[in-house]
Amino acid sequence: MADCIIFGNRTLFICELKSHQGKSIPFNCIRENQIEQLTAAAKFPFIIPALVIFFPDVERCFAVHIKDWNNLVDASKKKSANISEIALAGYEVGVTKLKVNYKYDVQTMMNDLSEDINDE
Repeated sequence: MADCIIFGNRTLFICELKSHQGKSIPFNCIRENQIEQLTAAAKFPFIIPALVIFFPDVERCFAVHIKDWNNLVDASKKKSANISEIALAGYEVGVTKLKVNYKYDVQTMMNDLSEDINDE
């Protein structure tokens, strides 16, 4: 279903991790079964399914709740989403480049995504 499962803030985060070159991501980069399973998981309380999309060319990362992703895809007339559209749909995740790899601000990401649960 997903690449990463995190338990924090009394919430289970189910994250599909994507890294994509350029400044946009084609919708077909995420398999249909992943979208379906993440969408089904969103029906349960205290579970936050999200896509975490990293753009290494610009060193920016975003976390998008699956409901917001589905809304973005449904509203789009294109076959991809650019960084500005993803930024509006989700939350930017802090990224720090180390020598070779990256360090992500996961705690802030979990706090931002948790706001979705508290707002409902």
